[in-house]
Amino acid sequence: MKSKSWALLPIVASVTLGASSLAFAVDDGQGKDWRPLTATTGLSRATVAAQCPADGVTPCTGAVGANDLDEWVWATGPQVLSLMGQYTPDILTAPNNTLSNFIYDSAAAGFIAHFGLTTSFSSCSGYFGCSEFHQSAGHSSSVNDAGSWIGGTVMPGGFLSVAPVATNESFPRGFFLWRPTGKDDGSVHAYKDKGQGASPNGGVAITNVLANDYAAGARATTASVSLELVDAASQGVTLDLTDGSVDVAVGTPIGTYSLRYQICLLANLALCDDTTATVVVPSFAIVANPDQGQLAVEAGGVAVASVLANDTIGGVRATVSTVILSTVSTTHAGVSLNTATGAVNVAPGTTSGTHSLVYSICERANPVRCAQATVTIIPNRIDAVNDAYRMYSKVAVTSPSVFSNDWYNSSRPTAATVRASIVGSLPYGVNFNSTTGSFYTLGKVSSGTFYAQYKICEIASPGNCDTAQVTLDLSGKLY
Repeated sequence: MKSKSWALLPIVASVTLGASSLAFAVDDGQGKDWRPLTATTGLSRATVAAQCPADGVTPCTGAVGANDLDEWVWATGPQVLSLMGQYTPDILTAPNNTLSNFIYDSAAAGFIAHFGLTTSFSSCSGYFGCSEFHQSAGHSSSVNDAGSWIGGTVMPGGFLSVAPVATNESFPRGFFLWRPTGKDDGSVHAYKDKGQGASPNGGVAITNVLANDYAAGARATTASVSLELVDAASQGVTLDLTDGSVDVAVGTPIGTYSLRYQICLLANLALCDDTTATVVVPSFAIVANPDQGQLAVEAGGVAVASVLANDTIGGVRATVSTVILSTVSTTHAGVSLNTATGAVNVAPGTTSGTHSLVYSICERANPVRCAQATVTIIPNRIDAVNDAYRMYSKVAVTSPSVFSNDWYNSSRPTAATVRASIVGSLPYGVNFNSTTGSFYTLGKVSSGTFYAQYKICEIASPGNCDTAQVTLDLSGKLY
């Protein structure tokens, strides 16, 4: 066959919102918006035919599995041929509408790219190795007398055809669907939209209902059509007439919501169409994580600013607007949860020690979905560490402070944070300065080794204490 020149007509590809299992919809610029429905498990001519009339005019209704066919028309053989003729005009006059030559590589590659289809590989034998081929969906609603498909397959290396082909061929084939854009009659077409609440905090479920609508052959915009709400879904699901978005409010109950809208051509307000936008508000996974707070328990205060700070719902941080907070149990009446803020408070006078509170969070949109976690309240760290001092017994001396190796939280204690005292008695002549934490003598004392215990207690929470032992060697010099 002689090589012939051809031109690829302008075809605009764009993502179509709201059509399940739809990769691309392609506006051919000739009055049709095309959709390839790639063959998958459970998708056959019989299943498509059950939802779609074969007249090339009447729209399909319903779905096949995850493939929503609503409002699309199942293309006939001549309609598929016309589409492929826009890429390779030669096919319109070729015998049996079949072309074979490597010059069609570019046409096939462009066709594949426009429709978001995949590139496959075919194995070869002998000296020829393996050759690449491109494959497109091509089944139509037309069949020959033997029940074979009429469709188109585009292959670099030599094959472009819409002639009848067998149904049991080795590579999978799909279907072509289309819908009108209003180019021929200037009409408007509003097509259904679907979306889902993306977050328990609410947000945009459908970016723009106009994105897959048409006005006189072009994508509808607020500059070409008016947008009006016909029937509202609910107070929680709303249509923004300024940008066409469908928004979900925080806390909207789970369920499926539908709102009906209408578009009219601004150039002729008598030309209108209406359709439905459907939004699913799902139930989101809810996770409550443990918390820990530390403070001067007897003094009281806020132990945890918000238990929700590390909790999530649908992977998003939980808030009091998305979850319901409640107390399950507490080990002390002085430890409580503020359900309005998520704060865990400790009342002044609460007994010093470790306390716990169990709380629950439930999804506001679906209150039966809940999670629990435990908040543990611990007192500030008090750690008195044993000491040993060697001191003269013949003259007045002062030891280092016992505070020097003790701990109050992550710092050394001071007279401002702890109060020190002796447990029991001290040797005659040996004294203890509770402010500085040092032992001292005023003069000559008995020599020998003596033992004493001291205690440090948190000033803000006097019940939070620790004790340690001090060894006093009064037989030599101070060290």
